[in-house]
Amino acid sequence: MDIEDRPESELNGAQAAGSAPEPFAAGGFDAADLDPGRLERICLFNLLSASADTIFFKDLESRFILVSRSEAELTGAESPAAMLGRTDFDFFAPQHAAEAFANEQEIIRTGKTVVDLHEYNSRPGDDRVLSSTKQPLRDLDGRIIGTFGITRDITARRSAERELLAKTEELDRIGRELRTLLEASPDPMVRVDRELNYTYLNPAARELVGAASSALIGRTTRELGHPEDAVREWEAVLRRVFETGEGADVERNLVLQGTTRFLHSRLVPEFDENGEVASVLVFSRDLTDRKRVEDALAEQAVRDPLTGLPNRLLLVNRINQALAAMNGSGDRLAVLFLDLDRFKIVNDSLGHAAGDALLVGWPRGCAPPRGAPMWSRASAGTSSRCSPST
Repeated sequence: MDIEDRPESELNGAQAAGSAPEPFAAGGFDAADLDPGRLERICLFNLLSASADTIFFKDLESRFILVSRSEAELTGAESPAAMLGRTDFDFFAPQHAAEAFANEQEIIRTGKTVVDLHEYNSRPGDDRVLSSTKQPLRDLDGRIIGTFGITRDITARRSAERELLAKTEELDRIGRELRTLLEASPDPMVRVDRELNYTYLNPAARELVGAASSALIGRTTRELGHPEDAVREWEAVLRRVFETGEGADVERNLVLQGTTRFLHSRLVPEFDENGEVASVLVFSRDLTDRKRVEDALAEQAVRDPLTGLPNRLLLVNRINQALAAMNGSGDRLAVLFLDLDRFKIVNDSLGHAAGDALLVGWPRGCAPPRGAPMWSRASAGTSSRCSPST
């Protein structure tokens, strides 16, 4: 008997046995030579035997009348034929079976198709997720005689979607935390694009510059009116980070709102999906106050606290510099030591305040008419003058 003459029960039986229509002789197949009915049966046989998605046909009472091999594997039935005349209640969890029955009865009543219907708990102890498309089954006269559908196992997809959602939520959380850190940071932070335009400034940066974001976003350092030398150095550092993909640290002086600020900045490249540097984040720390303290301490280390004159340390340093500069030039260096005689009498008779005033005032009236001398207080009551001469 040809396959197109077999009843549906035998077709399901052939699926169970794993048999198929006999092959045509090599080079002898031509679909145009087949009877359309036979071709349809062959296509249906292959669809029901080999489809990874499950396929089912049901009558008006939601009893199976034809199923694919994959449907039998999903339900755990011995074969497609073993499912004929049975319902979802024979194979699936009661809740799933009841929902499927209600959906199919609604389709029969309305004649409307249901697309991408997600169904859970297909069998007791089974946590797979299925996506079904169900339609009314009509006879050749258009009358509804049941339902049919295609079901796909989307468990892996749903699991991937949940993982993606979890990762997205985690990234959103991290993004919110980072933005909070950026916005609350006392250190100025900015982002610069490949055209060296500012694309982001945190509140600390805006406060340091003394301007709103609208006046800064989309503009370069050059357009903001900074000195040309400072602009060239800054742009060179930025371009080097964009070209090499390596971060950098720089220290620079900027005049902002009429005040010289000393900043230490760290430049961090940000890469796009192609591994190219898309932007540079600049994290700066305003070290102006610390720099002033350091400079003051450095100045105090080489100055006499009473007179403000260079002390012995600075005197020796300047002498060494002068000697190095004179090497082979024929110039000479003069060092004069002066001792204030009877200085103790001034302290004893007029008090230490008068003595201190004398120490502070006398170098001002002793500047020689030529050269570039440097007065130094070497010790109490003793001063030195270092002056190059020719």
